[in-house]
Amino acid sequence: MKLRTQILLFLFLFGLLPLLGAVFMNLPFVLERMESLYHKAHLQNLRADFRNLDQHLARRNEMARVLAKLPEPGIMFNQASEDEQSVLNLDKERARYSNWMNRLLANMGDIEQVLFLGEQGQPQFWLSRKGPSESLQPNLVLPVMPSAELIQAALSERHDTVLVSPLVVGQRRDAAQSMHLHLHIVAPIALNGRKRPVGAAIMTVDIGGMAREYQDIRWVLDNGSYLRLDGLQDASSNAFADYVGLEQVFASQQLALWQNGRQQAIWLPMFPTEGGGALWVGRAVDPSPLDSVSFSLSLRVALIISALVVLTLVAAHWVAKRAARVGNKVTEGIRRVVELNEPVLFDWKRPSELRRFGESLTALAQQHHENVARLRAHSQALEASNRYKSEFLANVSHELRTPLNSILLLSKMLAQEGARLPAESAEQARVIHEAAGNLKSLIDNILDMSRIEAGRAALSIQEVRLPDLLADIHSLLAPQYADKGLSLQLVIEPGAPELLHSDPEKIAQIIRNFLSNSVKFTDRGGATLRLHGNRPEKRYPVCISVEDSGIGIPPASLGRIFAAFHQADGSTSRRYGGSGLGLTISRQLAQLLGGDILVKSTPGQGSCFTLGLPQEFDEQLAEGRRISHEPAELSLPELELAGSPEADFSGQGILIVDNDIDSLLRLTPLLEGWRMRVCAAADSEEAADTLRDQAGDCGLVLLNGAMGSSGLRATIGLLAALEPEQRPRVLLLAKTPGQQLEGVDRVLNPPFNPMQLQQAISQLLSQG
Repeated sequence: MKLRTQILLFLFLFGLLPLLGAVFMNLPFVLERMESLYHKAHLQNLRADFRNLDQHLARRNEMARVLAKLPEPGIMFNQASEDEQSVLNLDKERARYSNWMNRLLANMGDIEQVLFLGEQGQPQFWLSRKGPSESLQPNLVLPVMPSAELIQAALSERHDTVLVSPLVVGQRRDAAQSMHLHLHIVAPIALNGRKRPVGAAIMTVDIGGMAREYQDIRWVLDNGSYLRLDGLQDASSNAFADYVGLEQVFASQQLALWQNGRQQAIWLPMFPTEGGGALWVGRAVDPSPLDSVSFSLSLRVALIISALVVLTLVAAHWVAKRAARVGNKVTEGIRRVVELNEPVLFDWKRPSELRRFGESLTALAQQHHENVARLRAHSQALEASNRYKSEFLANVSHELRTPLNSILLLSKMLAQEGARLPAESAEQARVIHEAAGNLKSLIDNILDMSRIEAGRAALSIQEVRLPDLLADIHSLLAPQYADKGLSLQLVIEPGAPELLHSDPEKIAQIIRNFLSNSVKFTDRGGATLRLHGNRPEKRYPVCISVEDSGIGIPPASLGRIFAAFHQADGSTSRRYGGSGLGLTISRQLAQLLGGDILVKSTPGQGSCFTLGLPQEFDEQLAEGRRISHEPAELSLPELELAGSPEADFSGQGILIVDNDIDSLLRLTPLLEGWRMRVCAAADSEEAADTLRDQAGDCGLVLLNGAMGSSGLRATIGLLAALEPEQRPRVLLLAKTPGQQLEGVDRVLNPPFNPMQLQQAISQLLSQG
């Protein structure tokens, strides 16, 4: 995903998510508040419907106060002296009082009973009516009494207080099929000079008539049963069955909204009842107006959000485009700085932060340009120094190896003539040969390290049979162990890999170095050459180990044994000799082959050096190096010197190009016996130097195919590049196909004898 797209998405989401969050958090709240207000409006309407009832009850309260101030005559009679009772006609007064009360309550047909209680709460006088149109008349039937608690409260209150009883729900006396709803309104009666009330006036008011006026309202008791108000509602069903979940609403004893799908109703506990419950009123709520408003509001919010989304997208696109332009300029500028090393100028003018950022980038680009210039100059100086070092090593190697080859050859020949020399001279020849060999080994190591560091080490990758390779190495070095009284064992573990693709010469060089160090630093016991897999670490599938019982390496010295010219400590080089380059070159060769060297050692108990290798060589690890996939030539077979023919090549010079001292020792005496001037070179570079020094005195070059295909090609190519008048004849001793090789004048295939060699040389010299 591009940076511009990422910035666009970030800004778009950054601007949109808070908006959507605010909408999704507040819109439900707004809708809920609207619904609450809608339901409150319904509740207000519901309360307004019962306002007449409230006013009606207020007027009845005032009438109760009037009756308390003008009580029935019996109350007054009870307060007079006994001698006056005989002159009073109580019944006549009560009759007049009844007439007056009927005139007073003529339009109040809902007052069913008027009861006056004495000071002890006993009924003293009461009037009741049999129907709404009938007048209040004295009745011999006991009146309907309010609760004792209400009577006791009325007789203990002040005279201007009015008490209202809970709603009394019961059967109408004259209509068993309907319910009777009435209230008791109680007012204390007090006379002048009395602190306590002398009685109470009680009006029983029927409110069932008011309830029958509201046809669209449900009247339900606390137990879920409907009121039966003269057939107003069907009493065959139950409200809890008609309104699922209404029982939980009633349990709250508070105003609540009942919902079931799209059905809604407001339920209100209107009156407390004498039994302790409440009389609930319920009215259906039509949600369609609210749904219409909610839909309109949601639609407008959606339109506003859509407009804001488009606006946010446009703004985010503009900001992202501007930011991407800055980012592209920074990216392109940094690319030019890093890849092309150009001092780029970042010249933003505004804002101020971006301008300061551009100035910093410009300064950084200029500094990078200067640093790269200095590093390139330093790198060129290092390359020149490394080239001088390589040239110096090449020159020194030629100057040293040419006389060393002669020293090695002559000292070896003198040592072989020990029977005709004094014992002291023979020993001196042996010491000279050994010292020259050590010096040649040191020079070879230095040159090998130089070639590896310069990336000029050639590789010959081919299929290698490890058991055969290790067997050859074992047979080559076993005599050295035997000379010191040590044992050398070869162990091929079961399941160990036997084939791999790598350079057998480099592997053999590393293993020979391990074994040479082992025999050098071991005085008793011996060593084991072991082929195994995935040990001691499961990093490489092929492992070759050399375990010995030598002096071991201290743990503090393990980190520096692979450094050039370093050994475990200074005393080892003085006691055992060595340059300290073997392990350095071995690790470099191992890494060149894609592997590594692992070391475990215990001082006084011995060491274990393990070469870990991949089974398939990765050519990317040796990028830029010469890689050959051809097998090396076979070693030169031993010459049968007996019966060597006589020949005289006086004045003829021959250059032997061979890096095997044993081959030189076999060929040199034979050629010198034919009176030839013999020179030797180990590789193509040394051969070129020798030919330049001889200035045409060498008319013949003898190549040993055991040098390897890369060495042969390099030498043949070097000879072919010489001027025709300076180019010598080339004789190749190798097992090769019969066809003529370009740059080679004659190929002598083994097996051959000195007579065949003498004939080939004679033929080439005659052609020259």
